[in-house]
Amino acid sequence: MLEQYRKANDRIHVPEELMQRTKEAVRQEEKKQKVRTIQRYIVLAACFCLVSVGLYFGMYVPDYTAYGTLAMEINPGVQMTLSRSGRVLELHAANDDGERLVEDLAYKHRSEQVVADELADRAVELGFLSEGGEIVLEAAAEDEDWTEETEKEAVRTLQEHMEAQNLEVQVLTREEKERKEETEEEIQVVITLPATP
Repeated sequence: MLEQYRKANDRIHVPEELMQRTKEAVRQEEKKQKVRTIQRYIVLAACFCLVSVGLYFGMYVPDYTAYGTLAMEINPGVQMTLSRSGRVLELHAANDDGERLVEDLAYKHRSEQVVADELADRAVELGFLSEGGEIVLEAAAEDEDWTEETEKEAVRTLQEHMEAQNLEVQVLTREEKERKEETEEEIQVVITLPATP
């Protein structure tokens, strides 16, 4: 650009002082353009960082970070480690029967409802669960609302699944199970009959 000014000024014989001021103005304008270009790249990089952070906290953390657990007890005990969005991250057996139940089960990043349904189906196939049986669910996390909602939804969907399988099974939370046992203990009546001679 500076060369163009020089050629233009040489043709019209511009005074040296004017030519120097023009050159200086051109240099200043070129510096401003460089600064604007750098600023554009900085703004673009900042936008990229914001989008990356947003995606990380909006998609990765809720789906791939452990948030709580859901224990499922039939006779085999199984514990699922869940993400905030209810995806199963890990599956642990509480006993040998639980090991048989989870063996070769594809659970990674699937919803806890789907995995719980499959575990219940396997428990029926392996003879751990039958008509009149019981499944006890217990969610745990620091967030009490999440815990309560996860338990409630897990009980509802698993009960619906069992009904769809035409299998009469009672699905309870740990708290409901304990209340049921307390009530049964209170109802027990002892009748003593006198001995006959």
